[in-house]
Amino acid sequence: MKKDLDTAVTGLEAPKQVKEKLNDVLTKAVDAIRDPSTKTEDRAAYARIVDQVTKTLKVVQNLSATSKERASYLRIVEGLTESVRRSQDPKAKPEDRAFYLRLADEWADQVEGLQQIPPDERAYYRRVLETLASGLLAVESPKTAPKNAQDRRQIQKALQETTNALATVRDPKASAQERNEAQRTLDQRTSSLRNPLYLELLQELKRYKAPASCVQAVENRTLQAGWPDGSLWGLSDPSCAGTVAQGAQDEGSKWQAVFACVQQSPFSTCARLVPKE
Repeated sequence: MKKDLDTAVTGLEAPKQVKEKLNDVLTKAVDAIRDPSTKTEDRAAYARIVDQVTKTLKVVQNLSATSKERASYLRIVEGLTESVRRSQDPKAKPEDRAFYLRLADEWADQVEGLQQIPPDERAYYRRVLETLASGLLAVESPKTAPKNAQDRRQIQKALQETTNALATVRDPKASAQERNEAQRTLDQRTSSLRNPLYLELLQELKRYKAPASCVQAVENRTLQAGWPDGSLWGLSDPSCAGTVAQGAQDEGSKWQAVFACVQQSPFSTCARLVPKE
């Protein structure tokens, strides 16, 4: 297992820091597998994850894969690895460690299934996994992570809901109704940037001449965590502080309450103030 993993990481065309992180985190996962004190179910989860990451890295190195596909799979692996890292963080709460190990295990299972479906479906579900991975990396990055614990839990919940929907859609044991509802959830997430209310909010930001970095932050977080949670997360970005303050003072805007809430409170409490369509 470790030898195959080392070969897959060494042959990867990626920045040095990315390869070093992959090697460090996944080596610790292998150590956990070998550690007799590791719970049986955790050992099995780590084994599945390491095996799937090794296989996925080989896909990344496959010359027949397009550059877009390779970049997408690498992003997914980065997200998986970050989830594994968090699952072994001694400073994290036990429930958080369990959450991240479960998430990584579920993502690994979904990545494995990608190779068993037609190319067009594979591209769709790969994009879902890629945005999930990007969302997780943003949650964990000091530059973009929600500062409030309640906000952090809300984004974790959004990531888990999308993961659950992805698993249900591809579960042959799920009923047609369950799969249809799960597909609607996925479609809502993947089409977040076309949501009428998101587009309306975007127009407000442009009306206030928001910095490009603020608009980009809102777009990225919306794509990663959906509407409205991701958009509100984006509004809490430091680059949006001036724009949010301006909106909070604009009594002529129906978005004033949202801007004021994001300025003063955890953004996860502000969805109730979003205008109705």
